[in-house]
Amino acid sequence: MVNHPLSYQQQAMWFLTQTARAEEQCAFNLCYWMRVKGAIDPHPLRRAIDRLAGRHTILRTRIVLEEGHPSQCPSDVAVPLNVVDLAPGAEGEQRARDLATAEAGRALSVEEGPLAAFLLI
Repeated sequence: MVNHPLSYQQQAMWFLTQTARAEEQCAFNLCYWMRVKGAIDPHPLRRAIDRLAGRHTILRTRIVLEEGHPSQCPSDVAVPLNVVDLAPGAEGEQRARDLATAEAGRALSVEEGPLAAFLLI
């Protein structure tokens, strides 16, 4: 597998993960959420994420040190889809918000990859 140099943004991300405290390492996270009415079957969503990651290597990339310099290394690790089933109602709504907030603040390991993750609540 051929490794590639890091982009400027990836260099910044790598540097931050090497120097920042754990709670600061999610500074580059881009989080989006949406509410969908009705049931969502996680199996087709899993297949869609796999196809997306198959076409866009950057979603399953990790950053490795090669001769003392960081570089991109495509990985075969699947982009995670975590599924949490909550009971309907006000308590479930608050729990969903708490889970989404926690996921947004979770740092991804640039060394282990992948650099993307999904959560279905």
